[in-house]
Amino acid sequence: MADHADVQSHASGATRDPKVRYRAPDETLATVNPRVSISRRIGMSFLIFILFFASAAASFSGAFAKWGFRDGLDYSIPNVSEGVAPRPFVYRRLLPDLATALDRQVPMKIREAYLAVEPKASPAFTYGRAKDARQNGYQLRYMLIYYMSFSAMLVAIFALSAALRWLGYSRVVTIMAPVAFALIYPYLMTGGFYFYDIPELAFFAMAFYFAVSQRWLLLMAMAPVATLNKEAFLLYLLTLTPFALSSEKRVKAILSLCFAVSLAAIINAYTKYSYAKNPGGMVDYQLIRNLTDYFHSSTYLLYEYTYGIASPKGMSFISIACVIALVLVSAPTTMPRVLRTHACVALIINIPLFLIFCGTGELRNLSMLFVLLTILIARAIESLARMDRGGLSGVSPAVKIQT
Repeated sequence: MADHADVQSHASGATRDPKVRYRAPDETLATVNPRVSISRRIGMSFLIFILFFASAAASFSGAFAKWGFRDGLDYSIPNVSEGVAPRPFVYRRLLPDLATALDRQVPMKIREAYLAVEPKASPAFTYGRAKDARQNGYQLRYMLIYYMSFSAMLVAIFALSAALRWLGYSRVVTIMAPVAFALIYPYLMTGGFYFYDIPELAFFAMAFYFAVSQRWLLLMAMAPVATLNKEAFLLYLLTLTPFALSSEKRVKAILSLCFAVSLAAIINAYTKYSYAKNPGGMVDYQLIRNLTDYFHSSTYLLYEYTYGIASPKGMSFISIACVIALVLVSAPTTMPRVLRTHACVALIINIPLFLIFCGTGELRNLSMLFVLLTILIARAIESLARMDRGGLSGVSPAVKIQT
């Protein structure tokens, strides 16, 4: 176990970079002050939940108001539910299949009661883009997917907070960083927003938390479900390899991760085989177009409306400036080696896929980097707190590490 001096040296951004192995955060961060009364703990937990709930509602609403669920298109919820949507959209089965299964179990009296209040209860009452919400036979299914997608954002915020807490950040940082990311999220939804986007974020956040906390069995159990939501989860599992290699129980961690990858691969192969005759293709090649567009100045001057306000779109100059500022403030080079390795693997996987298969500036397809973005936000908040206390000597959470 590294001694106290080593931990402090690493936290201050020193060049010494031993191989790290995660353990539980420092007890001073992981435990609750015993002098705090139970009533105050309950009150704080309740207020945190309300803050997370409001942030999730604002984030989901901002993204949904911007795009809906791409209603009325070939890859809309009704077409995906019926299995007639083009590839690769038809592969994203989790929410449509779950909503269909629940819809079949709803008693007729409850269905009739919902349809009686549906005109005002439907998302179409608030959002003009939610055209499919009133399509006959899909009203209840649409509503179920609508609330499951919102719930996924709430789960994602809690998972991100738990992961940051495990890494050793202060309670305030673990609250504010996920909230900040959630509010930024609608700005990242350029080029579209789909019913599987927020669940994907939730699965990525939970997978990261399971990896840093060494809960490999939970990761294995989640892998098939997450892959059924979107096949990209199979690739995200590969970014968690550094955590398995640095685990105290390395063999168990590696075998568990390999088994999770195998389960995800089986689900992915079965889904693709099941819809092999659908129109479209497994991927959509965009590399030539992207190489042209990214060298055109107009790509960096676009805008769109987010939260109802004109804002920079995609890879705008302002968006790039925000990323540069965040990197400068958060000092990612001082992160523990295992986090830096995870970041490098995620970049190596996600950036080429983004350039080859995704639309120009479609930031939503950089989703494998969203957990890392939250960590950078946390480090930036911590950095600002250090500056406010009179100095900035580097940013890194107080994490127990083993050399």
